[in-house]
Amino acid sequence: MNPGYAGRSELPDNLKALFRSVAMMVPDYALIAEIMLYSSGYLKARDLARKLVATYRLCSEQLSSQSHYDYGMRAVISVLRAAAANKQRSPEVPEEVLMLRSISDVNAPKFLAPDIPLFQGILGDLFPDRPRPLRAPEPFLLKAKQLYEMILVRHGLMVVGLSFGAKTCLYKVLAAALGDLEGQGLMGEHRVQVRCLNPKAVTLGQLYGQFDPVSHEWTDGVLAKAFRDAAVDTRPDRQWLLFDGPVDAVWIENMNTVLDDNKKLCLNSGEIIQMSAQMNLIFEVADLAVASPATVSRCGMVYVEPSQLGWRPILASWLAPPAAATPVADTKPAAGAGADKAAAAAAAGDKAERAAAPPTGAGGCLPASAGEAGRARVRALAEWLVDPCIAFLRRNCSELVPTSDIGLVASLLQLLHAQLDAFRALDAPPAPAAKGAKKRQPLARPLAALNGAFVFALLWSIGGACDGPGRSKFDRFVRALIARRVDARPDREIDPSKGGFDLGPGVEVRYPPGDAGAGDAGDAATGDAAILIQIPEGCSLFDLAFDPVSAMWRPWLAPGRGGADGAEEGEAAGGGGGECEDDALAAVAAAMGPAPVPHESTPFNEIVVPTVDSARYGFLLRLLAGHGKNVLFVGPTGTGKTVYIRQGLDALAAQGGYHMISTAFSAQTSANQTQDVIDGRLDKRRRGVYGPPWGSRAVVFVDDLNMPSLEVYGAQPPLELLRQLVDHEGWWVV
Repeated sequence: MNPGYAGRSELPDNLKALFRSVAMMVPDYALIAEIMLYSSGYLKARDLARKLVATYRLCSEQLSSQSHYDYGMRAVISVLRAAAANKQRSPEVPEEVLMLRSISDVNAPKFLAPDIPLFQGILGDLFPDRPRPLRAPEPFLLKAKQLYEMILVRHGLMVVGLSFGAKTCLYKVLAAALGDLEGQGLMGEHRVQVRCLNPKAVTLGQLYGQFDPVSHEWTDGVLAKAFRDAAVDTRPDRQWLLFDGPVDAVWIENMNTVLDDNKKLCLNSGEIIQMSAQMNLIFEVADLAVASPATVSRCGMVYVEPSQLGWRPILASWLAPPAAATPVADTKPAAGAGADKAAAAAAAGDKAERAAAPPTGAGGCLPASAGEAGRARVRALAEWLVDPCIAFLRRNCSELVPTSDIGLVASLLQLLHAQLDAFRALDAPPAPAAKGAKKRQPLARPLAALNGAFVFALLWSIGGACDGPGRSKFDRFVRALIARRVDARPDREIDPSKGGFDLGPGVEVRYPPGDAGAGDAGDAATGDAAILIQIPEGCSLFDLAFDPVSAMWRPWLAPGRGGADGAEEGEAAGGGGGECEDDALAAVAAAMGPAPVPHESTPFNEIVVPTVDSARYGFLLRLLAGHGKNVLFVGPTGTGKTVYIRQGLDALAAQGGYHMISTAFSAQTSANQTQDVIDGRLDKRRRGVYGPPWGSRAVVFVDDLNMPSLEVYGAQPPLELLRQLVDHEGWWVV
């Protein structure tokens, strides 16, 4: 009987007295599942039962609350029945695959669309033996071994290096490998629980704890809570406290008693927390320019250099077949009872032999419809164009913001990925055909589309951070490189009077087979690597957009759309061998959105006249933000950055499915204010989980990003908070 259910009534007291009370215990789901799996013929029943129960526990904590979601015993039994049927039907298939298939088949149909990626992420964490698009360069494996050896001898250590050096991947892959070793019973190792925090995204009081000035009550900080939870954990698992943020004397000096042989965290409340033998403190930092010698001497050091990896592992991961692409286990900061459990699930992962490339942010891989020929084409284009363009940029152009080689290639892959919707549409399962609807047609020139999309991404990634004169130089160099007019020898002699290009010593140009006068044999079915990239003459490539569907270069503004300059641009762009015909401008105009028509009551000083700049920057913003990529607009004051962004966001909002959040930084902006502004515009779904309205994606616009005042040692807490949001998809509730 369940008297607490709707439609039921409580038993009268005089009736209860006639019955003997029997206490019921909560069933042990894992034990029941283990016994049923053994009876179904599973040999790894214990591990699979624990993973099944952990899946439902994490789903109940991380997914949205819906009336049709059920994670109780009946749901477990349904999965076990499906697993038994799969085992009987396919006894030769690995048991982990059968259980994964059973969980997915039973649960995936009932989840809402926003919950499906979270569900897939949970499965990816708990069943990590699926292949991932990761690569293991020799320098990365060496650093992973050094990190492990350092953890064995030092309880406090620092992983130092610039961005895109694979610092984050180092600890993730090592944690995953240790979890695999525990599962295999090797080396006496145990899995890893990771608790991540950014010490500069919160105040000092919120980090260590503070007394309330009115009530004089002590409130624990995020570090105190995480440290205590790790110290009192009685499991044999390793406990890693990861500090992902700048190290300076403002906060690190209070850690000296932890980092030395005392291993004690002393709080202002008088509490002293003893560090356990399973704990390690890991600091992930770009440099130690403002760290004191006392701190440096107390920590072990592992230095990671991005140049040792290079950009090719990122490209190789991005080009991995789509079937191999699965979510990479991540560690997210969370505030709530489920934080440790989520970190425990994220610790399961891949073996070190299938180690990692640096995090690319490139977001996915080449669509399957591009085929092996498309994969070979992108690889050949990268080997041909990337190294010379980066060398020319470093040698001859001025950048508005400093960049790294790997970061530039990651940006290139982001832009390339965002342009391949036409290929992804071919990968999608066909919808039921309506009467009279046209059949989906393959791209007429897929490799030519890849050629142009790659060059467009190259221009706006490697050349996108250049100033005006730098873009002109970069445009001329790219044209010469595509036309094979750049000397390929690494020991070339530069003669500026003859139009030579200075790439610096030792830079070799690897031209693919073919010549500038040949046709593009690569568009044949065989996917031959003989490549000819056709680009228009008579105008800058930065003044043109590329349409992957028609494989044509088009002017940003159609004739007559942007004023008197539109016609001249259309005529100039049409000189590239018929690649920019005027009668095809409608497609690219539709892709970039209609020209804004001001309301009749709009004051003249608020009317924005469409220009090439407004068209191209608005298009890039919509292209990247529409594919979930982060965008940074950099430029001097008064150049229209805010206007372009607001126009682009208005166009996105008009499409529907986007929830806009705007804020502006000032010299007095704090991290807490930034967090309150963003949290205030989101819906609280449950404790510790916020999000935009269901069915929409949140887009946060931050104006004047550089304005927050610097701390004593140069840190900017609001920017650290945003970095934590981007890197770890969350922050601590303080």
